[in-house]
Amino acid sequence: MATKIFEQTDSSRLVTTAVFLNQAPDPPKPAFFDLAAEVDRDMVVVGGGATAAEVPNGALLTASYPNENRTAWLASSKDHRVPNPHRLTVFAIGMRINHPDMPRAALLSNLLYRKATSPPANHPRVSAAVPDDFTLISGGFRVNWPPGAGNLATGSFPGDNEATNTWSARSKDHFIPSPCTIDVWSIAILTTLLIDHRVFQVQRRIDRLANAVAAQHPTALLEFKGEHVLTGIGAKARVEEPGQLLWRLEPVARGRVGATASSKDHEQPLSSFVTVSALGIKLVPR
Repeated sequence: MATKIFEQTDSSRLVTTAVFLNQAPDPPKPAFFDLAAEVDRDMVVVGGGATAAEVPNGALLTASYPNENRTAWLASSKDHRVPNPHRLTVFAIGMRINHPDMPRAALLSNLLYRKATSPPANHPRVSAAVPDDFTLISGGFRVNWPPGAGNLATGSFPGDNEATNTWSARSKDHFIPSPCTIDVWSIAILTTLLIDHRVFQVQRRIDRLANAVAAQHPTALLEFKGEHVLTGIGAKARVEEPGQLLWRLEPVARGRVGATASSKDHEQPLSSFVTVSALGIKLVPR
């Protein structure tokens, strides 16, 4: 059962998002598949993340994506080559519109979840764009394994420019050749909404931050202040061999709103950087 840990409303007072948490019960396990964090029943899931384990050896993320009926966010993780039983924690970001004109079903009809799948590769990557009349607000990914040793996430993130309407995902095998495919989800909302006979424009904001000093276990923490509500988070780590692997992609709601991302080297030392992204929206009368 997920626990609500934070709720916020945008400057229009029409959009509310909330962050929910679910941690796997004891005992710790070497791998988890599709652990779910559910959102409130009047909400639609639009984003999320997960935290696996940094130490002693590390457990890495292999999935963070929405379920089919948009009621929960799913996450998966695994240790790799060296054992690290852990308890995966999954986070979900739910959204609702605070007006009877836009109940859950109506909001869902104004949202788009676009999925794409990469070809099999040792280092697969794939992107999914949304139409021009939609605004990208979040995204997710899933590495498709087993069989084999599997791929591990190195990135799930929005495009680099402020006008982007594309979400990308990538992963890699690590010391054991293991070609996989990877799925990506781009999550978007209609840019123009009609609520109470009034037209509103969706105004999106994307913030990005990388850690300042290269590290073997880098972490980037981004505060997301202002009039926008948090809708999605992303991260990307170094992909060039030997690479770093994502173990944390987490919406922050402990005294401040934002996002944190962490990556790590694995068995072979490598100092590098990780970049975290936070996306949010507010409604503006047009």
